Amino acid sequence: MILKIYSVFDAAIKAYMPPFTMRADGEAIRALSQTVQDTNHQFHRHAEDYSLHLLGTFDDNSGNVEHQLPAPVHITSCIALLPDPQLELTEEGQAVANGEAPRVTREGVPGLLHDPRQQGLEDNI
Repeated sequence: MILKIYSVFDAAIKAYMPPFTMRADGEAIRALSQTVQDTNHQFHRHAEDYSLHLLGTFDDNSGNVEHQLPAPVHITSCIALLPDPQLELTEEGQAVANGEAPRVTREGVPGLLHDPRQQGLEDNI
């Protein structure tokens, strides 16, 4: 299986954390989002310092790192994954602001700032 390689960049020390793999951007964003929601975690306490980046792909059958990108591709920031204090949840679990559902970004995921396919990278990345 081809997995994507991600790393979290720490702007305070200007360095990337050890990389990790996920199947898709959405899975990586969800995992990071769960960590950001933990008020005891540094990603929550200093969310403005951290951002998620795509580094390339990894084939777990061959062990090869493939499609290594020339530069890390910004996916989202931790601050964009923090809950909006103005949003409330309805009984059905839908987020609402001032009684109306919030608008979803064009990409469909709030905080998703970059789609690597927009720069002509291969579709399987």
